[in-house]
Amino acid sequence: MVQRAVSGVQPLSGLARRPLRRKKPAAQGRAASVAETPSAATRLGRHSAQDRVPSLPLRPLIAQYTATFGSTWAPVTRRKHRDDFARLVDWLEARRLPVTTESLDFMTLVDYVTDLRSRPKVTGVWRGSPDAIGRSLRAGSTETLSANSVNAYVRPLRSLAIWLVDDGLLGVNPFRRSRRRASLNPLLPSEETPTKSATLDDLHALERGCAGNEPLDLRDRAIVSILVTTAARNSSVRLLRLEDLDFERSVIRFRRAKGGKTLELALQQQTATAILAHIERGRAAFLPPSPTPSDDPGWLFLSHAGGAPRPLTMNSV
Repeated sequence: MVQRAVSGVQPLSGLARRPLRRKKPAAQGRAASVAETPSAATRLGRHSAQDRVPSLPLRPLIAQYTATFGSTWAPVTRRKHRDDFARLVDWLEARRLPVTTESLDFMTLVDYVTDLRSRPKVTGVWRGSPDAIGRSLRAGSTETLSANSVNAYVRPLRSLAIWLVDDGLLGVNPFRRSRRRASLNPLLPSEETPTKSATLDDLHALERGCAGNEPLDLRDRAIVSILVTTAARNSSVRLLRLEDLDFERSVIRFRRAKGGKTLELALQQQTATAILAHIERGRAAFLPPSPTPSDDPGWLFLSHAGGAPRPLTMNSV
């Protein structure tokens, strides 16, 4: 700032001259900026040794995780998580790796996923049968687990890792990949597969399998007819009740459809005929002799396994 005087331009009085700032050397400036900028390893989620937390045994942590969240799981979900965690622990022990959080690192899990992709796929036999894998191999199957099956096996491990990181028990989430699309995550492989559906030959084979007139044939023929004409889900069919059938309106009601919804669908004539044959000539065989109203639980399709009348299980359909 300046002021004009008669004699010319003079500096303002009372203002101290600002000292000049020295420039830092270029090398020193670059060193400071590098020190202030997080390293590439940190940006990618790879912590240095001082950032790591101590390794902890996996089994107690798995038990604690299951106790924390398992109360809201369905029995099938609880069993699946137990099997998936046991599969990882068995793999670690077979390779003499530590069964601790130390093994929940990216490269170890990549090796685990690679091993899963090479395991044989059970085809041609029921998966729940004893020695299902051996029977499938003896039948000539050469297929291995699909990417989607491996993805399903590994997802509970990702949930466990997220919980461990949130509780400060694991330093880095191995499933978190910077700037990587989910479809390219090597720990969660996936692939597009054609929709699974039965062919006409499959449907004809089912119909031939229940072509007799025994109570079991009448029951199974009614089940097959409902599946063919409505494309309903397993649980929707096996948990049908007598009051879910409206023969006057030709309507069948599914109370356990996808998403817990209740759906009403058209009851085809051939399906109504098969159901009536089952109710009139076959269903009584699955009830106790001389049943009372209290002995009939009301399920349309009853199990023939003996004991108290009960609906069919998921594997029975």
